[in-house]
Amino acid sequence: MNKLLEKLKEKVPGVKYILISMAVCTAIWAIILTKTYLEVAKMRKLAIAEMEQAKLNEEESLKAERLAAADGAKFDLKTHEMMAMYFLDKKQYAQAIPHFKRFLNIEDEQSVLDNPSNFMLLADAYIKSRRAREALSLLAQIKKVLGSDPAILLKEGEAYMILGENEKAIELIRSSIKADSTNSTAFSQLARAISYVDPLSTEIEKFFAKSVELEPRNIESRYQFGVYLEKNARYNDAIREFKNILEVEPFNTLALGRLGMLYFYIGD
Repeated sequence: MNKLLEKLKEKVPGVKYILISMAVCTAIWAIILTKTYLEVAKMRKLAIAEMEQAKLNEEESLKAERLAAADGAKFDLKTHEMMAMYFLDKKQYAQAIPHFKRFLNIEDEQSVLDNPSNFMLLADAYIKSRRAREALSLLAQIKKVLGSDPAILLKEGEAYMILGENEKAIELIRSSIKADSTNSTAFSQLARAISYVDPLSTEIEKFFAKSVELEPRNIESRYQFGVYLEKNARYNDAIREFKNILEVEPFNTLALGRLGMLYFYIGD
């Protein structure tokens, strides 16, 4: 081997440096590939953890609904509607569901036509409570009456994300955006769905950026963008997004918590 190297040195000037350069390049590529593999594995692990948490949240939601239904058994329809809106405002989605179910009748087509927004609020409450299958069942019934409205397609996509069927979610949300390209939340949710399927896709940041461009004060979109940036170790960019949330909602506990952890990571 040494003789071969000596002959190469004689015939090829600078061969020593060429070999060193090749060795360095090989080492760099090995580091890059290892880092990429670890990042993808990290993202997939986080996706699995989210699905497991979703199952626990669904169980808690069902318990909360049963308790709320028992408490509200004697309310009239108008009171049930007021209670549903009250719990939604408080982000107590599981408690809102039984009240919605008391004053809405999904079997009545005219009721859906007269109150489409309330039926969509119920679907959203199911999704926020991580009860994706019930949300999909309700959305399918709404779709029979209203057709493939972009808002329905978006909610179906969100429900499929909870179930871990991200390819289906991407297809539905893309269809929603094709029908209505002005919905900030649709771009944010599309970015999330893609991140579960292909964590290295350049579309992820593109769609998050589009979301906050369309609606700079959309707290949920900025929060999800910040979480994505944080997962990719872009701490300063993530801090920027969480600070933007606090400009809109100074006491947002999720953003404050994330900021605290980020400052701890960077030692500030």
